[in-house]
Amino acid sequence: MQLMVYGASAGTAQYLKRKQALTDFLAMGPGRSIEALARRYREQRRHKLNPPAASLNTLLRWAKEDRWWEQAAAYDEEVSRQQLKDLAALRERGLEQLAELEPDVIATFKELLQSRRDDVRLRAVEAWFDRVGVTRLSVTQVTQLAIKQGEPRSEVAQAHALPSDDAPEEEWERWLLSLASRG
Repeated sequence: MQLMVYGASAGTAQYLKRKQALTDFLAMGPGRSIEALARRYREQRRHKLNPPAASLNTLLRWAKEDRWWEQAAAYDEEVSRQQLKDLAALRERGLEQLAELEPDVIATFKELLQSRRDDVRLRAVEAWFDRVGVTRLSVTQVTQLAIKQGEPRSEVAQAHALPSDDAPEEEWERWLLSLASRG
């Protein structure tokens, strides 16, 4: 974004001071205020630094003449647009990395499902169901939800009635097979 100083000629000391003040104002972010900038500049002056201005009235005049609020709105919009672009790029990189890991994750999951230990297989199935959003609801709760959505009672009870935690492995297998046959 090109910063514009309308109240001074380019290259002059006044122009450079105004441009620095505008830059500092924009850098304050969406919660910026001219009063806060004036306080900051007065503090800098107390520490023997040379801020562009220390007078609130001078900053208010510059802000009006150089249209700081208009430029701040455009600046914030540009920053927001860039942040969204950066976020989209980050998300895309994350999805690419997940895609690269997918074969390994599936292979590991398959190994867990083929484990000789019932508790390992059960934990793997529970983790998968948690990931895909299958929750432990009672048959009554699931049936009531499905009836509201217009599904027949018998299919709902069969498809959604999760076996209990201590159910034998055969019951879990039957239940998984019933889900697979519906798909």
